[in-house]
Amino acid sequence: MKTGDALYSIGVDVGTTTTQVVFSRLQLARSGGYGAIPTVRIARRELIHRGTIRFTPLQTPEQVDGPRLREIVEAEYRACGIAPSLVKTGAVIITGESARKENAREVAQQLADLAGDFVVCTAGPDYEGILAGRGAGAAELSRSLTGRLANFDIGGGTTNVAVFENGEVVDTYAADLGGRLVRIDGNGCISYISERLVPLIRHLGLDLKPGAPADRQQLGLLSDAMAACFTALMGLVALDDLTRCLLIDHPPLGLEIRHTMFSGGVAEFIFAEGETDTDTDPFRFGDMGPLLGESLRRLLPTLPIRVHAPAERIRATVVGAGSHAVRVSGNTVTLDECLLPLKSLPVVRAHYAGEPGRLVEELTRLLRRHDNRDLEPSAAVHLTGLQDLDYTGLKTLAGALAATLANRAASPTQVPAVPPFVLLTEGDCAKSLGLLVRQALPFPMRLICLDRVEVQEGDYLDIGHPMGGVVPVIVKTLLFHSGPP
Repeated sequence: MKTGDALYSIGVDVGTTTTQVVFSRLQLARSGGYGAIPTVRIARRELIHRGTIRFTPLQTPEQVDGPRLREIVEAEYRACGIAPSLVKTGAVIITGESARKENAREVAQQLADLAGDFVVCTAGPDYEGILAGRGAGAAELSRSLTGRLANFDIGGGTTNVAVFENGEVVDTYAADLGGRLVRIDGNGCISYISERLVPLIRHLGLDLKPGAPADRQQLGLLSDAMAACFTALMGLVALDDLTRCLLIDHPPLGLEIRHTMFSGGVAEFIFAEGETDTDTDPFRFGDMGPLLGESLRRLLPTLPIRVHAPAERIRATVVGAGSHAVRVSGNTVTLDECLLPLKSLPVVRAHYAGEPGRLVEELTRLLRRHDNRDLEPSAAVHLTGLQDLDYTGLKTLAGALAATLANRAASPTQVPAVPPFVLLTEGDCAKSLGLLVRQALPFPMRLICLDRVEVQEGDYLDIGHPMGGVVPVIVKTLLFHSGPP
């Protein structure tokens, strides 16, 4: 195995409470002897700079301060000593309550040029939970455990959960449970209470309202009740109505969980002692994060579930964004680089069973679902069933793909030109297949064909410029659930 060049990656997490930046070095490894098609993988992920944890800057309660945020990222570049031109991939994610700010997507795009063309996204709670679970080490640890492991990433505004089994994500869910859902000003008075907590506060009969003094005893009762909600999220008790009201988007699938891990800012108070002790000043950070951590620290030893220490606590999400979000394609690709970077491209899956006519019908239907009029790629097609195709079989398949693209050009819903086509294959045939499709088309067309990128229906794909002979890719896995909320 021959080791290739290093790939520098950045992770930026703009959270409800804090903004964090990390830089990682990803070492590429190439394998394949004489006569074999070389493969490339990320062999080592090394965190080379942990930025200072700063409060997320706000212009107003509803808007992130974009210029100040940019200054924070620029300062971390200087502290790390890496020029932006050297960082080619990574992720900017705006998470928790910050993702709900009016200008969240605009701010994310404004940061993109700080690392050339690295991929950018505003993370939803499912994707954030996966990144945090990988950054905390839950995904890797689950490979050596018997039973499922759930990582609970508890931030300022939300708790994002990813359940892993043998290294794979099997469920995700999120709830409005976090340290800054109640905030305390410098005078020791409550300055903010999230509307999401109001039903729980009323159920407990607590006298908590903005402007009133922050009562340690009453806020302690609230934090105990919030901690108790985690037993339902772990599946140890039935999901009651109060906990259900705090869920975001969808409930858990109800899988049995035998192991847990905690990351995020509140995890600092679950595991750390000394300076995080709430006996000193529980409101010194202007919120109830220390109280929630203390409530969970008391509760967890009483539960019939094993708790594992995380590799990362408050930095878990940003480490996941900077290191574990990035993947690489294989070497055998067809690429019109002028199309890159591509961001948030939905993935559709199709299976080729040796019937070209049926494939044309299926792909035409799938692509029509995502058609647009701006001549940008509308979706990435992940095509399976190609492992045993010889040259003749690939040529037949290429003819079917060309017929599909020609049909799109003739569609009355399309402008005269055809959007570029993005294709993902399982094996090492992307380059050959791309060239054959070009030959079969009656008109020139821009193509991207990548191999060895593992995706599933419902994923979103970001593709960066090639470097070191590989194409960096971020697969944003969003898990969708069926059934009642």
